[in-house]
Amino acid sequence: MKIFLKKNYKKILLGYYAFYNWRRGLGFRKDVLIRPSVKILEPSKLKIGSFSTISNGSRIDCRGGVTIGSNSIISGDVVILSASHELSSGTFGLKLSSVTIGDNVWIAEGAKILPGSVIGDNVVISAFSIVRGRVKSGTLFINMELSRELTEKVVPDFKGFELMGFTR
Repeated sequence: MKIFLKKNYKKILLGYYAFYNWRRGLGFRKDVLIRPSVKILEPSKLKIGSFSTISNGSRIDCRGGVTIGSNSIISGDVVILSASHELSSGTFGLKLSSVTIGDNVWIAEGAKILPGSVIGDNVVISAFSIVRGRVKSGTLFINMELSRELTEKVVPDFKGFELMGFTR
């Protein structure tokens, strides 16, 4: 039994995550890794590209729609919001705005992505940043004012998540 588990550990683990995502309503996909402690509000409105990962403790509010591109990594405790409240109305009605995250994006620990944000391809969002609005492709984003263009690709010659058994 131990030999079987050692040889098939990656397949068993990927099967577990794929089954767990299917139970959430995200479809039965083996090329996407969403950890069990991730909280997703209205998962039917989440579109996620292949070979992407969402880590422990992250929360995603998909009521306004969230699109995450391929080869992207959402680190732990990241919050992605696609809904807010209308401040000008007396009842604080719900205001929905979609969030788009491009390909080859790394959103580091504890970052907050606010409703209506559009993040381009090959972007790094630094830890504990707050993103509102547009982030150009090929940018290292550090909080709201500071950002600079990256001179190298975020994920050079990406070959898949070999650690978890994702290979191309």
